[in-house]
Amino acid sequence: MDLKKALSTDQIQRLFPWIPHGPVLDLGAGEGTWSQILSHYGFEVTGLESDPHRAEAFQQNLPKLTLLQKDLREVDLGNEAWASIFCLNLFPFLPQSEHAQELKRIAKALVPGGVLVFSSFSSEDPGANHSFARSVSGEVLPTGILSLESLKQYFSDWEIWFEFSGRVSDHHPPLGAHEHGLVQLIARKPEPEPAATVWETLPYLGAGLGWRPPLEGLFAHEGVADFIEIMTDDFLDPVWDASLLRLSRHYPVIPHGVELSVGSCEGLDPEYLLQVKRILARCKSPWWSDHLCFTHGSGIKTWSLNPLPCTEEALTVVLANAKHAIKTVGAPLLLENPAYYWRPELSEQLTDAAFFRKIVLEADAGILLDVANLYGNAKNLGLDPYAFIETLPADRIIQIHLAGGRIYKNMIFDTHDQAIFKETWELLKFVLRRSGVKAVSIERDDRFDDLQALIAEVDTARQLLGLRV
Repeated sequence: MDLKKALSTDQIQRLFPWIPHGPVLDLGAGEGTWSQILSHYGFEVTGLESDPHRAEAFQQNLPKLTLLQKDLREVDLGNEAWASIFCLNLFPFLPQSEHAQELKRIAKALVPGGVLVFSSFSSEDPGANHSFARSVSGEVLPTGILSLESLKQYFSDWEIWFEFSGRVSDHHPPLGAHEHGLVQLIARKPEPEPAATVWETLPYLGAGLGWRPPLEGLFAHEGVADFIEIMTDDFLDPVWDASLLRLSRHYPVIPHGVELSVGSCEGLDPEYLLQVKRILARCKSPWWSDHLCFTHGSGIKTWSLNPLPCTEEALTVVLANAKHAIKTVGAPLLLENPAYYWRPELSEQLTDAAFFRKIVLEADAGILLDVANLYGNAKNLGLDPYAFIETLPADRIIQIHLAGGRIYKNMIFDTHDQAIFKETWELLKFVLRRSGVKAVSIERDDRFDDLQALIAEVDTARQLLGLRV
């Protein structure tokens, strides 16, 4: 515990990327200082302020934000209604006898994984000797004070991110320079263990498009896509969180990664999984995806989606990694069949499709079936794409990828920069006839000169999903 350094504005703002998807409640909002900061970042903010003069200033400063001009004790905070609650120095004005009840209500009102930012007066504060508190009826009562120990007992099973108890300097009118004695806490509400996925209950998303910087203007037009698929790895740095928050307020967002490396023998990167979990919480995504491959080993990054040998040894590695990823991230994982230009040929190995089937069934994972990759692998390596599809468990095919590639010396390369091949569309139709696919997304990484043709491909995918032909 750091007894010397209290919360700063910068510290609190650095926590914004870890606040999950959903509205934020600013208790004791005053004239709207924190409500304004939160709203500017992109959060949907509701302020609560009982003082009429401060409430009037709030509404003048922030006319577009919702303000509840009420006493906290008169407001139904709801059950798991808020992604974050800010409660900064409101409790000194509540009688100490009411602290327990209000802290319990605040805890109940946060969603699992929600973040509480709390500050209040301790016995060291000069105001502790005054009567700042008021009953609901207006009776003047001694200032409500808290100790850090008494505060933490209400959040004993929460993840404590920050705690402070001590004196801090302050300077504001009419007091000028003075000190406060504060107790401060930032805590994250625990989440339940992820349950087994009921695949048929996942939401239907429709036809989507991969987000790329050249398409940013396109997504400003409603109806271009039903959802957006982002490259998880582009948003791992929390510096991009505000952009992702704005995007997720207009579209359902599905994260799709390339660096999970589920086939790596040394296991998965815990920091990578932590950031994936943060991104899913930000977007409230119903699932996430990555490739059935390995991208690094022995500390070396290959910058490539490398095929796995379909052996029992590889199966053991992938199952352990996939189960760990699902448990850590806490959301359904879809694995994608990558594009191959070669594949390991070993004795006593399963077929690609049988290997894929065993993994998704035993790891309780879903399938992101890239029919463009499947067509390319069929042409390049002589595989039967229809037999591959028929081997897979139909109920686990949740999402489809479509993309166009280039042909060079009788090889198909997965370049994501051309129109989708006719044969790829036929594979999509075949999958849709036998599986309850929830989403189809188109990947385009280059050659954005004909956006109308790209939009037409999204429309075609949407029509095929609707027809289920």
